[in-house]
Amino acid sequence: MKSSEAVMKRTPSIPPPSVLTTDQTRLMRFEEEVKTNEALLRLFIKHTPAAIAMFDTDMRYLQVSDRFLTDYDLEGQDIIGKLHYDVFPNLPDRWKEVHKRILAGAVERCEEDPYVTSDGSTGWLQWESLPWRKGNGEIGGLILFTQVITERKRAEEALRASEERFAKIFNFTPFRMGILRIRDGMVLEVNDSWTKDTGFSRNEIINQPIFKLSSSLDDGLVEKLREVLTTRQPVNDTEIRFRTKDGRAVIANTSAVVIDLDGEPCYLWAANDITERKQAEEALQASESRFSIAFNSNPMLASISELEGGRFLAVNDSFVALTGYSREEAVGHTALELNLWPNPEDRRRVMEKLKKETRVRDFEGSIRLKNGEKRVLLLSIEQIELDGQICLLHVADDITLRKRAEQALRALSARLHSAREEEGTRIAREIHDELGGALTGLKWDLEKIDNTLNGLGDGSQLAEVRNRIGNMTTIIETTINTVRRIAAELRPGVLDDLGLVAAIEWQIEQFQSRSGLKCHLTNNAKEIELDREKATAVFRILQEILTNVLRHAGAANVYVKLGRTKHYFEVEVKDDGRGITESQRLNSRSLGLLGMKERALLVGGDVRVTGKEGAGTTVVVRVPL
Repeated sequence: MKSSEAVMKRTPSIPPPSVLTTDQTRLMRFEEEVKTNEALLRLFIKHTPAAIAMFDTDMRYLQVSDRFLTDYDLEGQDIIGKLHYDVFPNLPDRWKEVHKRILAGAVERCEEDPYVTSDGSTGWLQWESLPWRKGNGEIGGLILFTQVITERKRAEEALRASEERFAKIFNFTPFRMGILRIRDGMVLEVNDSWTKDTGFSRNEIINQPIFKLSSSLDDGLVEKLREVLTTRQPVNDTEIRFRTKDGRAVIANTSAVVIDLDGEPCYLWAANDITERKQAEEALQASESRFSIAFNSNPMLASISELEGGRFLAVNDSFVALTGYSREEAVGHTALELNLWPNPEDRRRVMEKLKKETRVRDFEGSIRLKNGEKRVLLLSIEQIELDGQICLLHVADDITLRKRAEQALRALSARLHSAREEEGTRIAREIHDELGGALTGLKWDLEKIDNTLNGLGDGSQLAEVRNRIGNMTTIIETTINTVRRIAAELRPGVLDDLGLVAAIEWQIEQFQSRSGLKCHLTNNAKEIELDREKATAVFRILQEILTNVLRHAGAANVYVKLGRTKHYFEVEVKDDGRGITESQRLNSRSLGLLGMKERALLVGGDVRVTGKEGAGTTVVVRVPL
């Protein structure tokens, strides 16, 4: 019994059948409700618009929403039961640590968390995760709520970058910029350029109405500002004038657009300081006005033509008066079309000079007028820029009358030189023939007297007579030599008798003996046949050169070289003296140089003088053969 009772005590009591049936029913209902709730939970998680994933404690997927599959490029994949770290093998370790903390009971969230997307780019998440618990309170896993905020993040970054760019442009642009609230004209911001250029500080203008600066604004600008604020129309390239804080007048080209700033319509304005440009334009207009006045009132002929094509763009009153062509006849046509160049060689030389030097100075040429008359002009041409086009400015002085006067003067000078040479020749011949002959006869008579006295024997007075006769003979011989020298200087007979080369050799010998300077002659021309006029000109120029060397050069040696080319005979005289300076060479009052050049010009030749201070002077005389 005891054992039986013990067995009974150990065997649990069995409920009555009615009670058992009731518990089973409740259990079945509970299981159905659980199944229903689980089904509803699966449906909720699957179709919720949020990205939700439910994991067990091993981080295996229990449930995921469709949005989760879409956001993480998992559509079409069955990931239920798979390990989260297998689905995302590159998951950062920091997230695995987060999962461990949540499975240990923590709740964590992050507003912005970067991750690497399937295409390798960077995405951004906003997430929250917490543990879920079983009925007995034990943690069964975790639920992860995520939202991909990549687009929002990129938009924010783009906005931030845009704002940064705007701030940089606004603050660092060289243009004056500001923001003006439309409803009350309040200045909300200005940049550094505005404060720097106007002299006003930010404290003096920010959060102040723009009309506070009315005293600095130009007349009518305040009313125009009120109108713009009322109409809220954009402003494009409007020129405004105002004064800086220190009173300096400023001109600005201003534009403004309407923007929305924190829900407030505002004007964003930008202004470019055009003061210097306007002043330059005004100065240019004044300059053009002065040029126009000077151009048209110039007493010298003036015209402007295209560099390419040569068509006249403008002619002045003097051009019209001289040429006989009206402006309508000249403008739009070329000098060739108007037949202004009577000598094509003149035009060719001018064009060649322009190509080489881009300018022409004091070119002497002829022009044919409308009536066929020819005039002589002294022409200068300069390249200028006109409305972005390279043009030619021609300025010419009519020197026809001057040239005629010069020709008449030159002819007169030639006649004077010729008359002087002829007179010198005549005087030299008379001195040589008449006076020289008389002196020579006198000398012979004295010699005869001396011989006669010698034959009479010694007398007391004879010695004194002979002494006087000897003195007279010496004086006569000196006088004869003087007469010969004067006659030679007036017109050396060797020039007419033996030619120019012999006369030059004779002159150099005379100069060397008279001056003491050492002369060196080199004759590369041999004999030269020049007419009497040219030979005389060369000889006289040589005499003038030697005289200048003696007077001014301070030289020890003179080098004379004779030469010839196909068309010219040349005489080069060089000394080793102090050298002629540029100012001396160009001195218009140097009659010696002018006289030499004029003599050469009369026979179609020229004289070139060069030198360097301290290194001697060289003169080259050239006359045509």
